[in-house]
Amino acid sequence: MTLVLKRAILLAGGPHPSAIMRACGLALFSLPVTPDGRSVLDLWGAGVASHPAEVHAHTDLVLCVSATPDLASVGRHGIDGWSLRADASLYRGPAGVVRDATLDLNSDDHVLVGEASRAVGNCVTELLRAHAATGADATIGVNPDQSPAGVLVLRRRALEYVPDVGYMDIKEQFLPKILSQGFNVRAAVLPAPGAIGFRTRLDLLAAANIRDRHASVSPANSSRLARISPTAVVHQGAHVVESIIGPAARVEDGAVVVRSIVTGSAVVTAGTAIHDAIVTSGGIVRDLE
Repeated sequence: MTLVLKRAILLAGGPHPSAIMRACGLALFSLPVTPDGRSVLDLWGAGVASHPAEVHAHTDLVLCVSATPDLASVGRHGIDGWSLRADASLYRGPAGVVRDATLDLNSDDHVLVGEASRAVGNCVTELLRAHAATGADATIGVNPDQSPAGVLVLRRRALEYVPDVGYMDIKEQFLPKILSQGFNVRAAVLPAPGAIGFRTRLDLLAAANIRDRHASVSPANSSRLARISPTAVVHQGAHVVESIIGPAARVEDGAVVVRSIVTGSAVVTAGTAIHDAIVTSGGIVRDLE
């Protein structure tokens, strides 16, 4: 079966932002998670672009952001190729947001929906392949450890069961509803490591494979197992170990950053040593595991 993938929607924010989102004060999907500095959002876009042959993709990339602390930074960092849809209400719920963002599509068009707070590899391609193979109305991604992967593909007509107003969750409300209406809903186990979620500093470092001993080392400085945004500035004499340096951040000569996240326009000044912390333009936040 060949399916038409018309839209990929990433959901960011919500009524209860995670501790790391509050601490960082920016959109976490703009942070680099690969050795070459690609962001979480870049990986989602690459996953959609590398769709299998069974999928006919003329896909709009849409980032749906709720009115949460990261909204102010979205316009400044890392959304190239994605159109931004800001949801003024916190009370539509994920299914409501997706329904509202697809009103212009045909009932047989397909939509990929994912959580922006997850790092993905080739699992998007495999999910699309599994969905096309079964002809299901919805296919839910499951991680190799059987945990929810926060990504699914569905036929637009299923969203007709989402109310025009009010809140509807995907897992607890929307999926049981369409199952009760006879829709064909399948699950697909994604290839390892799956779609890795992050709600804490250590989650985000793990999602970036920071502790992978095979990760490349930047020849420009003594950084080891670091993920550095292309728009960040890390001086040659700086030491960055098992850390993420976000867009517009700066680490000066002689500074040491270990197992930490440096975000926004934060500056780690020359000679400063930072470990196990989140650094923002407003200061250092510790004890956020």
